[in-house]
Amino acid sequence: MSSFIGHSLIGSALFARQHPINSRHHVILCLFVTGLALSPDVDYLLRWLLHIRLEPRYTHSLAYCLSVSLMAWGLKATFARRLLGVLSTPLLFLAPLSHLGLDLMVGVYPMPLFFPFTKNTVVLAFGVLPSAGKIHLSNYYFWRNLVIEMGILLPLTLFFVPRWKATVLAASRWRQGVVFVIFLSFAIIGCNLTR
Repeated sequence: MSSFIGHSLIGSALFARQHPINSRHHVILCLFVTGLALSPDVDYLLRWLLHIRLEPRYTHSLAYCLSVSLMAWGLKATFARRLLGVLSTPLLFLAPLSHLGLDLMVGVYPMPLFFPFTKNTVVLAFGVLPSAGKIHLSNYYFWRNLVIEMGILLPLTLFFVPRWKATVLAASRWRQGVVFVIFLSFAIIGCNLTR
């Protein structure tokens, strides 16, 4: 699975593609969307707080993501219309689904994507992103994999979010070329990791 930092980055990029993050209100909205992107990892909270281990990880299914998105949409439509009103419906659905996409791109962990219709799990035969590794400050693999993941995801988000691209790359072909080479280098490293 991808790291919580990678999921947070993609969640905030999805928000930033549609809205500038230039006010307290937009920061709150960005955190809300990022929370949606992180939500399939709620099973970790169950494991850490209540020692409940879900196998397979049912929160990594399309049904779970759809449920979370519908709850967010319902919250937007009823109680929090003023706060969440600017969030588009596709954004509310894309944020949790982005989590599944990133985890699939690791190519290691089988996910019950189509639960409850089937308990069969899905895993890609290849991987681009590295596994998150055990979160521990002294874990070399955690840091190595985080650097590789950011080397892949940061350039992607720069090209995906027009405001970020304009700010960081400033329409410079040279900078865009460097960022693309960084992306390509880390993507090759990620593809060649043992799975």
